[in-house]
Amino acid sequence: MINIQLLNENPGSSRAYKIAIDNRAAGTCRVVEDDSADIGILDIDSYRGDDWKAVRDRKHFPVILISGRELGDEKLLIRKPVKFSELLCLVSQQADKGMDETGTFKAASLAAGQIKDESRKKVIRFTRKNQHFIAKNYIVGYLSKLIKSQNTKEISLFQWKNMWLLVDGASMTVWSNINRALLNHLSVMPLKEISHKNLSWTETAPIIATAKLSDSIENMIWSMTPYISGQGLPHDLDINESFSLQTWPNFTQYPSSSEHLAVASHWYDNASSISDMASLFNLEISELASFITSCHLCGFLASNEVSTNFSTPEQSTSGMSRIFGMMLKKLSA
Repeated sequence: MINIQLLNENPGSSRAYKIAIDNRAAGTCRVVEDDSADIGILDIDSYRGDDWKAVRDRKHFPVILISGRELGDEKLLIRKPVKFSELLCLVSQQADKGMDETGTFKAASLAAGQIKDESRKKVIRFTRKNQHFIAKNYIVGYLSKLIKSQNTKEISLFQWKNMWLLVDGASMTVWSNINRALLNHLSVMPLKEISHKNLSWTETAPIIATAKLSDSIENMIWSMTPYISGQGLPHDLDINESFSLQTWPNFTQYPSSSEHLAVASHWYDNASSISDMASLFNLEISELASFITSCHLCGFLASNEVSTNFSTPEQSTSGMSRIFGMMLKKLSA
C-alpha cells in the first residue's frame, strides 16, 4: 500500500484528490494525514506565490506538484486539468524507486497485480465496481440540465467561500470571479455544500462587472468535467450500452488529447459501447472518462438499442477525412 499525503492549502482541493484516490486506487493507495506518507501531492495553485516551496522542502519523501502553469525544470509535475491515470503513473514510478529488493516500499507492500508494465507506458489498473458519480449532485449536472432544456430563462448564482459562478440560462453563459485554473474547487464540491439562489437580470449587472471568466455553458462543462470525472462516469451511463456520437465536439475550444480525437472520429460513424471503444483503441475507460462524460452532459451521445459491427481504425475511412467532412458541413450550414 502506498501512503499519500495531500499537501494542499485549500481543503476543497484535498477533498477532491482524496475522493479520486479512494475511488480509483482502492487497495493500492491510501491518503494519510501525517509524515508516515511515502509520497506527497501538492496543488501549488492553492498557495500564494512561492509559499509551496517551503512546504515541499520540509518533506522527506518525493512530492508531486499539480499546477495549471509551467514550472521550468520541475520533474515531478502534472499540468491541469489533471489526468488521473497520469498522476497515478507518476506515483507508481516514485514508488518503484523507493522499493528495496524484496519489493517493499517503506514497510508497505504494493497490492499484487495492480501495476502492469507496457512497452509504451506504465499503467495502473483500478477495477472498482459501481465506480460512478451522480451528475445532478454537482454544478456540471445543473449546467447539463440547462443545455438539454434549451428553454429556461433561469439565472442562478452559486457561491462557495469567496468563489462564485453566475449562470444565465437564457444566453447560455457562465461568469465567475475565479480563473479557469481554480475551477476544480467548484467542480468537485457537492451542490448541497454550495449556496445557490436565483436572481433577476437587474441583480446580475454588478456581479458580472467583477467577473474574471466568461464562457458558454457548453465550454464550462468541458472545463469542469476533467476534475469531477476522477470519480468515474455518470451513474446513468452503462459502459455496455451502445452509443453513437451525434454532435461533433469543438476540439478548438475543449481540452482534449489525440486519443479523444481518434475516438470521436470513429464513434461518429460507428455505434458501439464504451467498453468496446476502450478495447478497440487499447485504452483504459478511465483515460476516456472526461471526454465521454463531457459528451454525455452536453447531449452529444445518442443511445442505440443494437450495437453495430465496426471495423478497426486502420480499416475505416481516415479520421482526418471525417474531420474535414465535419468542418465542410458546418461551413455550408
